[in-house]
Amino acid sequence: MESLAYLKLGSKGDQVVELKNRLLTLDYLDYSDKDGNIFDTKTEEAVKKFQKDNNLKVDGIVETKTNEALFEAIWPSSLSGRALFNRGLKQSQFSDALRDYNEAIKRDENLAEAYYRRGMLYAYVDLDFGDFPQDLNKALENFNKAIKINPDYVEAYLERGIIHNEKKDWKSAIDDWTQAILIEPDNKEAYYRRAKAKEQLKNTEDIINDYIEVIKVKLKLEQDADLKKQVEQVINNFQNDRVSPELMLALSRGVASTGVSDIFLRREEEYSSSANEDIGSLYKSTIKGLEKAINNLGNTQEQNLLVLLYYYKALNQYELEKDRLKKREIIQLLLDNFDPKNTSKQNTFASTYYYRGLLFLEIGEQEEAKKEFDKAIERQPNFTKAYYLRGIIRSKQGDEQGAISDFNKYLQRDPEMEEAKKMRDYPNDIILEAQKVCFSQEIPKEYLETLESSVPLDAPAYLKRGKLRFLLGDYPGAKKDFQEVIKAEPNLAADAYYQQGKVAAYEFYFLTEQTDDEQVLKKAKEAKENFDEAIKKNPNFSEAYFERGYLQYKIVLKYSKNSRNTVFNKQTDVAWIDDCQNDFKQAIKIDKNFAQAYYLMVVTERYRFRIQVEQQAEQTGQNINLIKIEDVKNYNLSSTEIKNLTEAIRNDISFYLDFIGVHRLTMKRAICVDLVKSKQDNTTKPGNIISFKSKKEYSYYTIALDNYRKKEYKQAIENISQAIKLNPDISDYYVIRGAAYYFYKHDNEYYKAAFKDFQVSIQLEPRLTSLISIIASVNIPDTTYSSSISHFLMGRIIENQDISQKKQGISQKEYYIALKYLPQVDWIIGPGGGGSQTQRIPRPRP
Repeated sequence: MESLAYLKLGSKGDQVVELKNRLLTLDYLDYSDKDGNIFDTKTEEAVKKFQKDNNLKVDGIVETKTNEALFEAIWPSSLSGRALFNRGLKQSQFSDALRDYNEAIKRDENLAEAYYRRGMLYAYVDLDFGDFPQDLNKALENFNKAIKINPDYVEAYLERGIIHNEKKDWKSAIDDWTQAILIEPDNKEAYYRRAKAKEQLKNTEDIINDYIEVIKVKLKLEQDADLKKQVEQVINNFQNDRVSPELMLALSRGVASTGVSDIFLRREEEYSSSANEDIGSLYKSTIKGLEKAINNLGNTQEQNLLVLLYYYKALNQYELEKDRLKKREIIQLLLDNFDPKNTSKQNTFASTYYYRGLLFLEIGEQEEAKKEFDKAIERQPNFTKAYYLRGIIRSKQGDEQGAISDFNKYLQRDPEMEEAKKMRDYPNDIILEAQKVCFSQEIPKEYLETLESSVPLDAPAYLKRGKLRFLLGDYPGAKKDFQEVIKAEPNLAADAYYQQGKVAAYEFYFLTEQTDDEQVLKKAKEAKENFDEAIKKNPNFSEAYFERGYLQYKIVLKYSKNSRNTVFNKQTDVAWIDDCQNDFKQAIKIDKNFAQAYYLMVVTERYRFRIQVEQQAEQTGQNINLIKIEDVKNYNLSSTEIKNLTEAIRNDISFYLDFIGVHRLTMKRAICVDLVKSKQDNTTKPGNIISFKSKKEYSYYTIALDNYRKKEYKQAIENISQAIKLNPDISDYYVIRGAAYYFYKHDNEYYKAAFKDFQVSIQLEPRLTSLISIIASVNIPDTTYSSSISHFLMGRIIENQDISQKKQGISQKEYYIALKYLPQVDWIIGPGGGGSQTQRIPRPRP
């Protein structure tokens, strides 16, 4: 990163823009003040504040010493190039990521991944955002450098080929994709892109051969044996000159492009709207080509080819069409007119029935969907996906033995549940349910064993089966089993009521889509009544208290007072918060180690603070979205909140993990049934994605977490120190060791060691963009930063020990920063203007 010039009030230019970016990153400027290239009075005030905090001459002028201090604050000299690269990957702003990659490369010129990522930014940055323009030449330079360092870098060859293609340098693009294929022979993206480039050179047979390679890769995963056989037969006929190149080109392009949308999705990023447009264009051109081929085929005897042309035309129409009714019409036409010359429809594929089943699922007709899956399985007995979905339907319908049979056959063919994982993003309700329930963990084999071996059932078996039914989405069946437990065994009634409450709560949190608030809230009331009964049966049921408190918090968060009062007799939000906190306090009284309960005490107290700010704004006529946090009196954490957050961290360094995930499945272990693990289980996997370099490193890390949760702090320090030796660039490691130091011994030497680790962990994490508004947005960020723990415990150390320059309010500043990073409370100080970007790279046109 280049040094800044001599800057002062009135200076102009790009150097001022860079200065403002640095001050924003360090939280000395608000996002709303960063625009423009003029060194104004707000910039001068920010510089003076930075100079004061860093013991520099306070004159508001950016000279050598101030510039060096700014640079060191953002890119500490202690960080390696790899550490800065890792941090760049986590940045939410394109410009921040670029700046980290630039500095990473300066510190390690052989970091091929940094060149590759920097090239991706230059190639695909969205021009509507960002502080730098798209530059294909710079992208090309970076991909060249990445390949020079690592000649086997497949992704770099793919991306460099795309740029050559954009520049209409077809030969260079083909050469790059050929190299990618030599390194990775099954790379269908390289084959497909190479075929598209070859189309520009008009070598028809060569083009077809590349499409055929894409098809061969796809056929390895094809479950429909009839379809696979027919495609292979047509390929064989072409290779023996029995199919014209013109017809084969249309078919091969159609087969290769059907379902090829994954080519336009980056391996690391989600696709963008521009990629969706490209995919739509792809399907349209494919359909047009297939229609032309069908018309040209005429009365030929090549029945296999005609069947496939009709089939893939329909599938491309199906993928392109967004309207459900029209999608249904397409598949119906495919069934009715599959082979115009064969009224017995002997060529109908199992896949067609499978697609019909998916369509019926989309419109909620489960019985009709099951019939279609029946036909698919009858046609093709090893159709794994059809067994899986039919098993879910049978389970929901109470057909236990049928579900057992289907899941058995599914697991025999796909023990790792790969097909199920692929289907989890399919946009229909039943698969969405499967995603939320079944994909949180594998379908337990105990499901099969229990239902087969426990007839007649006793109360414990009913309880276990109810839990398993809940896990698989059979909510009526689960409730029915829990009722059997309540009738048969008083000693298990508390657990059965608790489980019934969790089923109803889960329905309230995630599955209820009715617009009538009263009907939705009845699910919440059902859940609360069951938790009430569980507590009556067992007054020492800490989980039941916690669940009831969390349920009430979600109710008050989700619905207005008027809506709630139609079902619950509560008058004020404060009364709701009091009830929540009373339940969390009781849970903690029973279980002193209940980390999540301690944390929810803080979350609900922050919500109480939000209510107070809203009331003050209403009284003074202020716009709530424009209130700055520093203007709010008494926004500091209270001593009780500090104590509760400390206890949460003491009992589980990863207490917040239950609050993160793709859909924010809040309190996953508390809401969903876990057959093996308990609330305080020591084997919970970390929520942050860590790039482990070796199994040994992973082993040290997991053992250290286990030590920490058992409060074996000395052993935790020893094990995580070994992980740090193997990989010194991971923020989480320093957080764990710092917290272990902090709780192990309360003396200055251990506090100093902890403080040092916390500082390193913060350096390894991106800084949050400055947040202005107290309640400007209720959106929850995608990322939870582990350094939130570091900021909080640094605040505790500063408050209690004189190991650094102690200043008025500096500990509260650390607490405040910690709040910004923590989930569930981050909405209290939501992001101000400007919004944020993510490093989701748009894909180019095919």
